[in-house]
Amino acid sequence: MPKKSSKKQHKASAKRSKNNHYFDHDDRDGRRADNDSHFNGFNGRPRVSFKSVNKSNKKGITNVGLAALKSCLDDDDVAMVPVANGNNATRIIGSRGKGRGGYVNNRRRVDPPLREGYCYKIHIYFGKKLDKETLIGLLLNPIQPDVFMPIMYQECEHDVIFYIDDFKVAKKLLSLDRKILTPDGFKIHFQVTQQSPPSKINEDVINKIKLAMNKRYVANENSLDLSAFHNDCDLASEYYLPLHRNNVLIEVLDIIGATGNISETLNALYLNRNHFESIHKLSILRSKCPNLKILHICDNKITLLNQLEAVRGLRLVELNLTGNPVCMRYENRHEKYDDINLLPPILFEVDDEAQCPITIRSFDVSCEPYKTANEFLIEYIKYFDSESRQTLADAYDENAVFSITLSSPPSQMYKFDIYRKDNRDLMRTKNVIERRSLLKHGKASIISYISSLPQTTHCLSNYILDATLVTENRIAMTTTGFFKELNTKNEIIRCFDRIFIIVREGAGWYITNDQLSLSQPTPKQEKNISKLIVNEETQRQQQQQLLLQQQQQEQLQQQQQLQELQQQLEQQLQLQEPTSSTSTTIVEPSRDLLMIHKLSEETNMKLEWSEQCLAEYCWNFDNALASFKYLFEHGKIPQEAFQLV
Repeated sequence: MPKKSSKKQHKASAKRSKNNHYFDHDDRDGRRADNDSHFNGFNGRPRVSFKSVNKSNKKGITNVGLAALKSCLDDDDVAMVPVANGNNATRIIGSRGKGRGGYVNNRRRVDPPLREGYCYKIHIYFGKKLDKETLIGLLLNPIQPDVFMPIMYQECEHDVIFYIDDFKVAKKLLSLDRKILTPDGFKIHFQVTQQSPPSKINEDVINKIKLAMNKRYVANENSLDLSAFHNDCDLASEYYLPLHRNNVLIEVLDIIGATGNISETLNALYLNRNHFESIHKLSILRSKCPNLKILHICDNKITLLNQLEAVRGLRLVELNLTGNPVCMRYENRHEKYDDINLLPPILFEVDDEAQCPITIRSFDVSCEPYKTANEFLIEYIKYFDSESRQTLADAYDENAVFSITLSSPPSQMYKFDIYRKDNRDLMRTKNVIERRSLLKHGKASIISYISSLPQTTHCLSNYILDATLVTENRIAMTTTGFFKELNTKNEIIRCFDRIFIIVREGAGWYITNDQLSLSQPTPKQEKNISKLIVNEETQRQQQQQLLLQQQQQEQLQQQQQLQELQQQLEQQLQLQEPTSSTSTTIVEPSRDLLMIHKLSEETNMKLEWSEQCLAEYCWNFDNALASFKYLFEHGKIPQEAFQLV
């Protein structure tokens, strides 16, 4: 190809250089007023550009900082950059875009913070991929125990939009944006803004309002409950009908007035939780409901007492304003505000001799079942605090069920590391299969689990027992108390609530359901319980010493009795002449003593009871032992027959 002439290239170069705005800066005080100044807003000031003609930055960034520009000036040169003044103190420098020049501000738009209002719009992007039940469930789980009712739930292309009326819930949801995962692992992105949908009323809406009001009317009491009317399950799915809007309230009151039977006989009207700031429209009730006696406007936003002028003409017996700011504003009931006499406080005439009922530590339906439950509980705790809990197997039914629950805030859950893996908290465990797996089924599984728990000592002087359900063969009891973990690092004190359901089988009682709930005591409780447990341990040691002394004395007495018995038998044998008939019936004394001691060791009975048992069965050891086992299983042997352990 033929080459371009150098002459044409020279002309094009000269043309480009002509368009460049270079100028000398010999005249340092000179001022230039051109409209295409590089720095906007500083017309009439000298301008210097240090960029080359043909070179360009690959990244497209041509920003020059103030410090870098000053460093390029030598000697005492005057800075050729605009000086900040009152009109334009700072300049935001952005990246140059690919468009027609200028700078692009890449700052992200920040939504204004939420303010307390009536209604909030929840816009979930790509929420249509999930069904309504799953989506609402994912939003409800992290905000528990708070709940919300989605108002006007609708799907728009790929998104989902609905409204809620709780400011606290709206703030929680706003903080959970992009933090909730779908079953597929995607983050849910949504926007929360303060916005209320319109409330349009037509014939269809009026008919549905009538149906909703009909369900809320109680004919026996002549009362109508319109509390939180905008959250009505029959209306909230399609409409937003808050009573604090005048058009909705007037329509509802007109429906009441148009129904002759209701308007004339209506005795009570409940308007709680409807976001009322003004109730001047309730003056219509004077003509609509002349016989109204009870009016509740609780948990609204009424701030001024003079708004009660709207209900002055009603013959009210009860007006309830609990939960409104006006109740906190007018605390002194003995003064007048805005020339309105406050209603006097309700007083109850109580005789001076009247006394409050005595506080009962425990609740029991009847005395005898409570005594049985108390004895069962003390015996259970005794074996639970022992070194081996295998003996508790006799207390559980073959098909018994056991579960454990932890009641503690998340910040304190680390103190329950031993129990966390088996925590069956129904508020946190939503999966049905996981709930079932956390149950301990059967006697063997329960004993294996409670044997793996730390050794404990219960505070028996400070427990509470309630026998809540009692039948002939079944008792449901609830006990609350404290115990200390032994052989652990800090020997922590726990607060427990335990529910037992015990069933009678034969002469004994067996556990069919056992639910243990653990929580952390307060510092004051922990301090008091520590002292009580120490006192109980000292008393227990003293009792053990006394029992040992008594046991030693009983053993000495038994030895003395045996010696005397042996001496008496020897004397009787010496006095009697040996004959063939007597030799077959008389048993050697040494053999008697051996049988008595052997039966006493195997049955833990006292020597005199063992001797009586052998004598009843003609000193036949096998028959006596078999009789003892049968009577012991049926609970027919008294406790005084056994030795103290």
